[in-house]
Amino acid sequence: MSHQKFKLALLRFTLCLLGSIAVGYVYFGHQIFDHHLTYFQFISFGVIAATFVAAWPLVGTRWLILIGVLAYLGLVIQAQSDTPVRLIRDAIWVVSVIAAVRIGLLGDRVFPSLKVGKFVVWAAIFAVTHTCALFLLSVIQSVTVNPEFYLMNARIGALAGAGVGLGRELAIVATGKRLS
Repeated sequence: MSHQKFKLALLRFTLCLLGSIAVGYVYFGHQIFDHHLTYFQFISFGVIAATFVAAWPLVGTRWLILIGVLAYLGLVIQAQSDTPVRLIRDAIWVVSVIAAVRIGLLGDRVFPSLKVGKFVVWAAIFAVTHTCALFLLSVIQSVTVNPEFYLMNARIGALAGAGVGLGRELAIVATGKRLS
């Protein structure tokens, strides 16, 4: 990888992560920094999403799989997951975030003439994938989830997705280059 591509990837990563953290902080305040709360998703999922936004255009499938496994292990360690249910939960969340990023990157190509505002599409994608992940978890665990929790989870997904999408747009504006 050339030095220039590495700098672009680092810019994408940084702005996407900062976007997720900033949007989360504006909405939920300092609670996003408490790793015991669900709001920590703005940081943990922000790191995963930012990593894949930066890496997807640069590396092949094998590297992406390795990055995905490392992201999963990182989430397991961060969340201190020590039961099979929690390990499955973490796997579903990582796959959900990766899928949201991939769909977001593909969605950017659907609106090539739209220079700004794609972060709204990213927000919708993350909201839907977060909701699907929660539904899948409820089915696997055979538990009933309060509908309000689905709404809260979708809101967190939408806000995190908006932050990641906004960071990606800022990276595009800052470099003047399409970063797909």
